[in-house]
Amino acid sequence: MQIADVARRIQACIANGDCASDCATAWRWLLQFTDDFRGSSPSARQWMTNDPPPLVGLSNYDAAIAGLVEHLCAQYRVEAPPWTCEETRFAKPWWFPANLPALRARALRESPISLKRHGVLVTAEAFDRV
Repeated sequence: MQIADVARRIQACIANGDCASDCATAWRWLLQFTDDFRGSSPSARQWMTNDPPPLVGLSNYDAAIAGLVEHLCAQYRVEAPPWTCEETRFAKPWWFPANLPALRARALRESPISLKRHGVLVTAEAFDRV
């Protein structure tokens, strides 16, 4: 699955009203992409991230998509695609997807630098599976 496919699914989720206030559905798509990316070959990883995904309609999700791709590319030594640096791929103000005040300090401290750079603040294990 390419990141553009994930963006289209999140776009549909937003259009249906499922992702505006509760990000669980969108987050599941991001987790699935993470799993697929980690299980792929280096050439497949490049293919999965190369094409710019459409903007989904909410800047926090656009920032999460770009930040996640940068993060995964850095982890697996794949060149991050240029679209991740587009101005529309940054959350303003910062976004805490968990939306739990008790986790904000932890997310500020632990968020991977690529996500933090895009204004998306998550805990260290946000993209881990148990």
